[in-house]
Amino acid sequence: MLSEGHDSARQRTHCVACNLRRLCLPGGLADQDTLAFETLVTVQRRIGRGTALVSAGEPFSSVYATRLGSFKAVLLSESGHEQITGFYMTGEMIGLDGIDTGVHQATIVAMEESEVCSIPFAALQRLAAINPHVQRQLHRALSRELGLYQGVMLLLGTMTAEQKMATFILSLSKRFALRGFSGAQFSFRMSRAEIGSFLGITVETVSRTLTRIQERGLINIRARELTILDLPNLRKSSGR
Repeated sequence: MLSEGHDSARQRTHCVACNLRRLCLPGGLADQDTLAFETLVTVQRRIGRGTALVSAGEPFSSVYATRLGSFKAVLLSESGHEQITGFYMTGEMIGLDGIDTGVHQATIVAMEESEVCSIPFAALQRLAAINPHVQRQLHRALSRELGLYQGVMLLLGTMTAEQKMATFILSLSKRFALRGFSGAQFSFRMSRAEIGSFLGITVETVSRTLTRIQERGLINIRARELTILDLPNLRKSSGR
């Protein structure tokens, strides 16, 4: 069991041997460039379930690579309403939202016992300035973040509830497959309330929509385990 709320032993992370390397910032780098990059990784932080990795308004200093577990990004409106704006899996970068303003825009919370690698951004910028390969990987990470944001805007825009849910399931499937896991059978790490917050629909609508998609034979759900039974028609349901 990972301990909550404090850093693990400050052992150096070996990016060259990490099985998440191809998904993280060192992905695509030659070994010599990866060795230069891994000197930036200051610590592996262990974050307990429900604990914030960073909080909205906190000064920005580092970006984080998810080694284990999963996270959600939460924004708080002036009325106190929480809006989930994203979910992060192993191998994905967290904290890029603070680059522009110098403060984090969202609170990032662990949805399970998790672990991240901490990368000071100033040091990363200095390395990127002299190493074009690292600079390209940083730009790719920023581009992926922009793509995720645009995907959220599409979900919250013109899609019906069923299209949103089908798109969400397909997105999870693709992201699990990229990590070497099954894209056809996986576990929901988030609750139905969290899914509803992200998709901009009520918990009741989440439940009804999942039931409707299941009754059509496209998926099967038991507890939080989801199996995709009919991928072509699930894609059609997404409207894409």
